[in-house]
Amino acid sequence: IQVLAAHRYGIKRVILPERNLKDLAEIPAPILAGIEILLVKRIEEVLGHAFENGFPLRLHSSL
Repeated sequence: IQVLAAHRYGIKRVILPERNLKDLAEIPAPILAGIEILLVKRIEEVLGHAFENGFPLRLHSSL
């Protein structure tokens, strides 16, 4: 459902939990073709995709 809303608002990249992959079967193929879907397992992956040069705190700390 979030993918449909993203499409309506012109969003071209969506980050989803990998466990939601099965839900993408409900999205029409033409909509999926126009959106980059990034599937992630951990929050660190989300942050890596969200920040252009990776997660900034990872570069400066041992978090």
